[in-house]
Amino acid sequence: LDALKRDRLFEVVDSGDHNIGENDWLRALDSDAEGDEDSILNDEVDEDDGQDIVEEDDDQSEEDTVDVPCDDDIPLEFELTDDELTRLQTNGWDIFDDQRSHQVLRDAAPLYDGPTGPTRAALAFLPKELWRKIAEETNKFRVESIPEIAQKMRTKARQRRESVPSTVVLPVEDYQLKLQRKNPIQPHEIIRFIGLLIARTLEPRRESLSRHWITKIEGALARGTFGQFLSRDRFHDIARYLHFNDNAKQSDSGDRAFKIRPVIQALQKTFFRGFRIGARISFDEAMVPMRHRRNPMRQYMPNKPNKWGTKFYMTCCAETAYCSRYGTYGDSVVYNITANP
Repeated sequence: LDALKRDRLFEVVDSGDHNIGENDWLRALDSDAEGDEDSILNDEVDEDDGQDIVEEDDDQSEEDTVDVPCDDDIPLEFELTDDELTRLQTNGWDIFDDQRSHQVLRDAAPLYDGPTGPTRAALAFLPKELWRKIAEETNKFRVESIPEIAQKMRTKARQRRESVPSTVVLPVEDYQLKLQRKNPIQPHEIIRFIGLLIARTLEPRRESLSRHWITKIEGALARGTFGQFLSRDRFHDIARYLHFNDNAKQSDSGDRAFKIRPVIQALQKTFFRGFRIGARISFDEAMVPMRHRRNPMRQYMPNKPNKWGTKFYMTCCAETAYCSRYGTYGDSVVYNITANP
C-alpha cells in the first residue's frame, strides 16, 4: 500500500516563501570571495533623510513635549526567597522563550541499519510522485515542441540533399506525424536516463556519447551495456525534452529556481522526514560545481576549490552530517527594491 500512495510534494509556492527570489539584478551578482554577499543586506544611510529628521526635531519646542510614563521605566520586582536567589546565583537562569520546543532536547534518531542499496536510497529521497511529475512536464514540452522540431528536421534534410541528392525531403506535416507517433516518455525511462548519466561518469567516452551504444568490444572496455536499459534514440529524445516544470508559469512566478522547483520541493520534504536530527545542529555552506552560463544562481568565488557553482545554505546534524534542510543562495531572501524619486 505504501508504494501506491501519492506524496503531496508539489504545492503552490507562497509569495512570502524564503526560497523565492525577485528582481533580475541579482542574476548579475558574482561573489568575489566568501562573505561579499553580506554587503547587499546592509541598509545604506541616506544623509538627506537624516538631516530632515534632525531639522524636524529642532522645530519642535520643549513646551510641546509631554512626559509619558513608559512600561520600561517601571522597576520589576521578583518574588523570590533568599534560597531561590542563592540557587539562581549558582545555577543561572532557566530561559524559556516563545520559540522553544521540547523536541530540541531529544537525541538524534538512530541510523538505519536495514537492507539498502543505491537504488533504494535514491528512491527514498526522490519518490515516485516526483518522477511522475517530471514525466508529465517532459511529455507536455514534447508535444509543444513538435512543430518547431519538425521544421528543423525538414531544414536539415534539405541541407543534406545538397551533398546527397538521394535524400528525401518530406513535408512538415509528415515530420510532425512521425514525431507524434512516438510513445510518451514514462517515469521509469527517466530513471534509467539518469542512471545512464551516472554510469557515463564512471566510464566516459570523450569522443562521442553515441559510442556508449556500440556493440563491438574495444580492449577491456565492455560494450552494449547501455542498450540493455535504453535505446540510443530514446536516450536522445529524453535529453531533448526533459523538463521539470511548466514553462508557461515561469514569467509570473518570479522564482529564480523555477526550472528545478519541483525537485527542490521534493528534496526539502524527503530530507526533513527522512531523519530526526537532535539538539546539536550545524549550519554551513555547500557548493555544487557548475560552470554552465544558463544557471541563474551560478556564483564565482575564486578562493574556493570549485570556483563556479551553485551555493547552498544547509542545516545538518552535527553528529551524523545528515542534511535536514537546505536553501539556495540567490533566491533565499526576497529583496524589495524601491527607487527614490
